[in-house]
Amino acid sequence: MDVLREEYREVYQHLQQRFTAGDLATGASDSYGQHRQGGAWTVERLRLHHAILDEAKAQVAGLPRGGQAVLLTSGPPGAGKGTSLRLLSTRQGDDTELGQALAEAHGVDPADYVVLDPDQFKEAIIRHGGAPALPPQAHQLPGGRRLAPAELAPLVHRESSFLQDAFESWAREQGFNLLYDGVMKNFDKTRGLLGDLAQEGYGRRVVLSVEVPMQTSLEQNALRWQEGRAAFDTGLDAYGGRMAPEPLIRALYPTDGAASFSVARANAERLHAEGMLTGLIRLDRGQWAQTPAPGPHSPAIQHQSTEVGMRVSTAAARSRSSTRKKPPITGTPTPGTGQSRPRHGPDGPEQGRGRSK
Repeated sequence: MDVLREEYREVYQHLQQRFTAGDLATGASDSYGQHRQGGAWTVERLRLHHAILDEAKAQVAGLPRGGQAVLLTSGPPGAGKGTSLRLLSTRQGDDTELGQALAEAHGVDPADYVVLDPDQFKEAIIRHGGAPALPPQAHQLPGGRRLAPAELAPLVHRESSFLQDAFESWAREQGFNLLYDGVMKNFDKTRGLLGDLAQEGYGRRVVLSVEVPMQTSLEQNALRWQEGRAAFDTGLDAYGGRMAPEPLIRALYPTDGAASFSVARANAERLHAEGMLTGLIRLDRGQWAQTPAPGPHSPAIQHQSTEVGMRVSTAAARSRSSTRKKPPITGTPTPGTGQSRPRHGPDGPEQGRGRSK
């Protein structure tokens, strides 16, 4: 991966190979396979689960309850969903057209959600000493480095999803507002989840869909790992950097994925069109225009990161759009009209419950 510093390129490729089909890949030898016997968790593992879940519950004890709002993030790894959540928090309700549209479609402080993210349970399992034991040589990496705790994450992936499901069930019973932090690659599971939540009284169901070109996703995924890995190597971070296997990212895009949105955006827009969402916020953190490249190489993709690409759709706008044809959206909708008004900046106009992944 050319975006990485030279000292980390070999380590990155080494880990990617082991994540995909090696001893660090999710499978029968992971923590789920080791600690479930006859379809049940061992007594020791149940104790670990109780400790982790009690800790997670204590952390959200002061959040408001009411069970009325659900926010799902969608988009490939490295798309910048965390950054986009912070942007949503700072912009919604401000004295701009975009701010008012965001308030109408969403209007909830992201800090008031219970976050449902398997990654938080991966870290908790490892922090509590629950990662599978590996032979000493398995901890060795190129350049004399050793595995960071975060690089054991694939081995606790299935167990972390189990814990997230348990935590989610509790949070729904308690009536918390919910933030599902995921990719949204499975349409049917997400649709079923939204239907269940609607029946439970969650009247505000919004998706924050963040998109980048495939190459950007791959590069950001690698850079996120490098940042954490470098901090681990210098003693600034005891956990290290996380990354997704590259085949998982490539599978999210069509065969011509270099110039296409991921399946996550298609799923989000279909859910909105079918009436499963009360709001859809789309942030296109990339410009998909291609520039020629010599020889057999793929076209280059120019990537930008700017809030100009944020667009908002509500249930009312969707209902109106079904009765008349409208031009393609190229800017930010005017609140309450469903119509689009071009927005221009310095760069010009610019076009997650574990079961929802």
